[in-house]
Amino acid sequence: YGKKRLREIDRRRGFLVKRLETAQLVDPAALSGERVLFGATVVVAHADGVEKTWAIWGEDEVDVAAGILSWRSPLARALHGKRPGEAVVYYTPGGMREVELLDVRFGPQPPLPDDLGFLR
Repeated sequence: YGKKRLREIDRRRGFLVKRLETAQLVDPAALSGERVLFGATVVVAHADGVEKTWAIWGEDEVDVAAGILSWRSPLARALHGKRPGEAVVYYTPGGMREVELLDVRFGPQPPLPDDLGFLR
């Protein structure tokens, strides 16, 4: 590698080490309440009547196919602090969407995506 590439690798390594040092485990089973927070599992109904369950986790744990969203996703940010029964509008690259929040649960985490097996 050239010096420039080594600097990039070192910078990325520093970033990742810092993330690991400051990471905090959140046990959703220890959380409670009826408002959406990080670690919540929510059930929403879309305008077409389709219901979907999402777990709201960290950025590194996203697996949309498994129903795991980042807390920074447009839907999770719009749901933050909301209670069941509330309508929520959020914006995606495809346009404005609206869902109704049906349920908020805190409890055991759903299975981790396969690519995060090292955390088990």
